[in-house]
Amino acid sequence: MKPKKFRRGPDCVLLQRTKFVYFFVTDDPNLKTQLLKIGISDCPATRFETFDKNTPLKLKKLGQIFSNSLLESQLHTELKEHQTKGEWYFYNDKVAKVVSRVLDN
Repeated sequence: MKPKKFRRGPDCVLLQRTKFVYFFVTDDPNLKTQLLKIGISDCPATRFETFDKNTPLKLKKLGQIFSNSLLESQLHTELKEHQTKGEWYFYNDKVAKVVSRVLDN
């Protein structure tokens, strides 16, 4: 049985079982500490647009990696001590190193 196709777009994945783990960070000079959002989506570009429209803070994309929910869960566990709420984390040096390690592999 073929996987179902859905959403089409230049930055979207066409197969139901494929996803991207993405990293968005606040880009607001008025914040003492920037915040990082770690999530998973079949279309991170659309997800970014949604957050950008509905979040009062300016955001920028740090990157994305083709993966699955296991990586996302591992990152949430690894960074738990830096968690603010939900999938949002304080973006400090330790968190930045973890994100760089993931994106560089």
